[in-house]
Amino acid sequence: MSLREVQRNRIGWNRKALTFPMFDGDGELTGFKTRLPKDDAKMNCPSGKRPWPLYPAVERREGWTLLVAGEFDALAARSVGVPASSVTLGAGYWRDEWTAELTGLRVVVCFDNNEQRQARERVAALKAAGIEARRLDLRDLGLKTPKGDVSDFLTSGGDPAQLRRPRRRVVGRRRRRDAR
Repeated sequence: MSLREVQRNRIGWNRKALTFPMFDGDGELTGFKTRLPKDDAKMNCPSGKRPWPLYPAVERREGWTLLVAGEFDALAARSVGVPASSVTLGAGYWRDEWTAELTGLRVVVCFDNNEQRQARERVAALKAAGIEARRLDLRDLGLKTPKGDVSDFLTSGGDPAQLRRPRRRVVGRRRRRDAR
């Protein structure tokens, strides 16, 4: 993750853990998630009902986004120029308002290697909502680790351009289909 993304997303340190501020669509702070600095640490979502957003906020300027299941994954992807956002409650949880945030974008769902069922379900649900979506399986890019994710792919030398290819194929198919 680049220093630029750390600063841009206001990631902090509270003397015990990294803090990730969560903002709603209007830029209002809705809460924090934390992560202890140790291997295999999980994000901590304080209890209570909050309007947890996709994190970081969806960027629309490229017309597509890589949807991942981890804040570090989204920030790592953004650090190499790939527009990405993460589901903040885990791959198996979805909020209806997130679908609205993705309307009008092409979405490439790239969850962890052990979350392929959730990725397929998310693609199907997005398509049912009229959103152009497809799945990217990191195992097809050579990442065979059982719980491998986008961060693992990038830190093991994976080419960021491979994360953009599924987006290109979706566009290419649309152009061919529209040309008929």
